[in-house]
Amino acid sequence: MVLDEVNVNHLTPNALVVWLDGKAGVLRQRMEQEQQSGKRRPSLTRGDPLPEIPGVLAVREPFYDRVAALLRFAGPPSFPAEAAPLPPE
Repeated sequence: MVLDEVNVNHLTPNALVVWLDGKAGVLRQRMEQEQQSGKRRPSLTRGDPLPEIPGVLAVREPFYDRVAALLRFAGPPSFPAEAAPLPPE
């Protein structure tokens, strides 16, 4: 959604956009566990979904950074969650 300028222009004034920022290694580990259980996420680039993670993140992060009002880091369960404060209205 945030890769489309029309969506961004609609979302920003009408919604609270939250970015759950998962690091490539954490996302890969979660996806590997899913695949072992028989689940498989679709590829975003028509390739193998596991190797594509760093490239997809590199393309998308600037867009998410631009529109997200709140950033939350997604890490392992023992990792403390951190959130940036909401911007003033």
